[in-house]
Amino acid sequence: AVVSTQSGHYGRGIPVILHVVIIQVLNKIYQVVAIKLTNWENHRSPTQHENALYVKRFFFEAFDCYIALFYLAFIENDIVLLRKELVSLYTVDSIRRLSTETLIPFITRKASRAIASKEKDSNC
Repeated sequence: AVVSTQSGHYGRGIPVILHVVIIQVLNKIYQVVAIKLTNWENHRSPTQHENALYVKRFFFEAFDCYIALFYLAFIENDIVLLRKELVSLYTVDSIRRLSTETLIPFITRKASRAIASKEKDSNC
């Protein structure tokens, strides 16, 4: 798992967390590269342009996200490590999604309400 209490090691999840962060950073870089490459191409219509961009982004991101898993599954043939990596990756990604889609908007909303309340009190 991400943070393990077995034999007192709490740092086992650090490589997985770094892997997730690196995937996110590379996906942002790939997005910029895919946009530039697609803009250099001469498409006849905006729909063809968008489709070419979608294909590039799909292949860039799929390769980035799953290459380590393919390596573990087909080169190393280590199903136990593959299972651990999958569980850890998806656990960290679920936590990331929960924080970006739920917690951050909740905290932002609370902070903006508190600021508005203070401004309202100072104007009175």
